[in-house]
Amino acid sequence: MLLQHGRKPARFPAMKRRRRGLSMKTLLGAVAVLVLTSFAALGVYLYAFPEPAPTEQLDLALRLLSKGEIDVAARLASVVEDADLVKNSDHSKKLFLLGARERNLARSIEQRPVAMERNEKAVEYLTKSRSYSFPDGFEGLANYHLGMALFDLFRWDEAEEPLAIASARWPAGRSDAIERLVDIDLSRDRQDIENALDRISHWRTLPRSSADDDERADIKEMQAYFAAGEFEKVDALQARIPKNSNYRPLSDLFAGKCEMELSKRENSPEGRTKRLEKALEYLAAVLKSPKTTISVRRQANLDQGKVTRSLGRLTEAISILSILRLSSPYEPESLAAGIEEIETLIQADRVDDAIDTMVQVSNNLGDLRWYYTDWLPISGLRDRVTAACQTLIDMGRYPQAQKFVSSLPKFCDMLDRIRLESSLYEKWAESLPKGGSNDRDRLEHYRSAGKAYEDLTRQLPRAKEYDDWLWSSIENYRKSGDYLSSNRMLDRYISLQDRANRPKGYFVRAKNLASMEKSDDAMKSLQQILASNIDTPLIYDARLELAKLKRQQDAFDEAQDLMLENLSGELRPESPIWRESLFELALMLFSRGERGLLKARNEIEANPSKMQDFLGQVEASQEQLLESIRRIEEFLRRYPTDVRRFQFLYQMAQGYQHASFWPEIQLRESKIASEERLASLKSQKKELLVQARKAYSRLRQEILADRDASRALVSNLDDLLRNSFFGEADLYFNDEEYEEALIAYTDAANRFINEPESLEARKQIALCQRKLGRLADCRRSLELARDSLQRIPAEQDAKFKAVTPHDRAGWERYLTALIQDLDRENTP
Repeated sequence: MLLQHGRKPARFPAMKRRRRGLSMKTLLGAVAVLVLTSFAALGVYLYAFPEPAPTEQLDLALRLLSKGEIDVAARLASVVEDADLVKNSDHSKKLFLLGARERNLARSIEQRPVAMERNEKAVEYLTKSRSYSFPDGFEGLANYHLGMALFDLFRWDEAEEPLAIASARWPAGRSDAIERLVDIDLSRDRQDIENALDRISHWRTLPRSSADDDERADIKEMQAYFAAGEFEKVDALQARIPKNSNYRPLSDLFAGKCEMELSKRENSPEGRTKRLEKALEYLAAVLKSPKTTISVRRQANLDQGKVTRSLGRLTEAISILSILRLSSPYEPESLAAGIEEIETLIQADRVDDAIDTMVQVSNNLGDLRWYYTDWLPISGLRDRVTAACQTLIDMGRYPQAQKFVSSLPKFCDMLDRIRLESSLYEKWAESLPKGGSNDRDRLEHYRSAGKAYEDLTRQLPRAKEYDDWLWSSIENYRKSGDYLSSNRMLDRYISLQDRANRPKGYFVRAKNLASMEKSDDAMKSLQQILASNIDTPLIYDARLELAKLKRQQDAFDEAQDLMLENLSGELRPESPIWRESLFELALMLFSRGERGLLKARNEIEANPSKMQDFLGQVEASQEQLLESIRRIEEFLRRYPTDVRRFQFLYQMAQGYQHASFWPEIQLRESKIASEERLASLKSQKKELLVQARKAYSRLRQEILADRDASRALVSNLDDLLRNSFFGEADLYFNDEEYEEALIAYTDAANRFINEPESLEARKQIALCQRKLGRLADCRRSLELARDSLQRIPAEQDAKFKAVTPHDRAGWERYLTALIQDLDRENTP
């Protein structure tokens, strides 16, 4: 045993003088016997002989420790009561012995959780021992144990000093200490490659503590050059490691990692594949070798899964990663394999399996301290998990992403969940079409997104994204219909903004108030923008929205002035606001003209004697309708692909039709007018009706040419198409052009075969024939209409009242009555 300390046995002469008492040899033999006996024997010894003083007992324990008997030494120290310790040095000795035992136990345990507990106890004991000053003669060993324990706990800043001391004062542990110091130099947060290489160079100049020192230095140098990206030097060093060396598997692992990194530099797919295949060869050699340690084997399995995934062999990669994940759930390689497996499953479009794996990873996750490692920190795992969830969101797999978010592992915090939820629910809501059964879900998702963004602003009030989150919360609450919450967030937004940025808040608040039917408050908010004298493009938006509110309150002149101000200012026709201002102006003029004309017409028809009282109103309404048509034509000319053109074409036809009432009423009133005047009025009326028919025809042609493409964008496209058929035909009929009307109604009947509209068309065809004196044709048309009624499928029943004056039974009675009336008239 003494040879361990480098001392030679003493030389004695052949003849020895007889000595009294026990010889040294006898005493050493007794100690050896005690060392080799069980703890029970030690207890008997302590019981049988008088108890030694604490100092002597601890010194004996230190001597046992120096001989490698750590457990016995620690047991001997543990029976010493703290109350019996007087000297600080005795406290230091006991704590050192207990700490050395915990560190020795930690080294022999493969299970990371148990090893970490032992290391934590070792650090606790050794740190207290250091506070008293480590025992004389054991400073190097004590710092070695403390530094190694701190290193294994990833407390590397604290480990550096004791490891440096150990490398200088504990030759037996010098190589271990230097290896750890190199790891600290190459750590993610430091990356001091130059200092690491200097340490290795100095290490090579020191006396060898073992035959493996050169190979260990080569391995650390490979690690340093790998971190520097100098893979050719790694390859050269790898070739120096003998194939039968215990360090060959680790060198092969580094060689495989180099090939993985070099594959990323390849420009061609062939070159990349060749590198990855070479990496797999190295990793296979690592896994095949009986000298591979468990930790290196786990690393090789993880890299094997990554390389296989990079080669596109996803099923094989999933199998490799799944086995590693399940084999040792409390190791960092297992957790990293789980995350890699989830990403691979998503890549393979096995989203449900990815979610199941995420749930398993979360449920089996142990204490996060067990997974600390420099090559993949917890923050890196968090980023990858949240990125995987964001991938699902970007793929539009919203229900699966929702489940994924609810299963996030505990190393993802509440903010990770909230960030993902804000993106998830906002995009989910935007993906749902308006109308139908989707409305409820869409509004609920917008509200959830608004709440998530609000939570982010509360949790991270100083984040650089704060203003963006706040605005997203405002917008999502608004889109959900929760205008109160949106305005509540707007109050906060406006209070935090300078004067130049407040119009944005005023504008959205006005839109919210308008949606809440608080028009007066909304107009006040918009007028705040107009009165602010701030150079902001929102001035134009504010004018447009204020004009809409004014129109709703029948303040047409004010609304028209606001829109004309937009159209005549700095805005150009390319601007969306200019386009919308033109649209709203045309819409307002039509609405105003139509309302005024219909009101006057109803009054005149109710009381013809008061016609003169309403002539001025009819004339003004016609001017507004014609101005509306001019604005519509400008809109159609500038924006021929705008889907609202169908609505405008219909309004143009209606505008011409309404405008024809002005020459018509003048014809009624002008009883003593000249022939020339009467001819002029008739010509005006006819021209307006011709233009109306052309507009209906154009509307019909454009809908039929672009119906499929526009159907999703124009909800009332079918209504506009039906009105275009019957609108044109009715104009011919009302103008007593029955032959033309007959053709137009026939087109409508053919277009709506086996639909309720065909009955109205057949009935009108019969009326045209009756007007033309073709009574036999009239009766055949009515019979045909009645036959058509029977062919209309039952699922169309709900449509009858929506598009015609009668339901199915009503049409049966109506058509029968028309036929009977016609028969009676023809009966002599």
